[in-house]
Amino acid sequence: MKFLYSTLAAIVLVSATANAKQITISEKSAVAASKAVGITQASINGKLEHVLTDLKGMSVYTFDLDKKNTSNCKNGCLVEWPPVHVPANVKLQKPFASIKGNDGIAQLTVSGLPLYYYDDDKKVGDAFGNYPNWHSVIVK
Repeated sequence: MKFLYSTLAAIVLVSATANAKQITISEKSAVAASKAVGITQASINGKLEHVLTDLKGMSVYTFDLDKKNTSNCKNGCLVEWPPVHVPANVKLQKPFASIKGNDGIAQLTVSGLPLYYYDDDKKVGDAFGNYPNWHSVIVK
């Protein structure tokens, strides 16, 4: 019985921390970087949120398995989760920067976390890529 309670406690703990890497940035930060990113409204888990987007209004995501300034999305992962590339001739301001992405092209980061698109998002306002380990960047 003790094992069952320990297992249940572990499941509850994992559930409570599932969104631990979902980050929130200030609207001021996003606006300051307006030549690289945008903001749109999208439904995240049934709640209308302001989310970070690219300049075309497409939602961008972070990946829990990434580390600061390191993308761990490789090979087949990049097909479903293409990297957000840094727009040409754009000077980035904190919290935005870039790393060399796994496709060899400069990838946009926020607070050191690489940013990605979700392949099934087809239009502005889509934010279907919120899964365990994948999160929209919330703008407040």
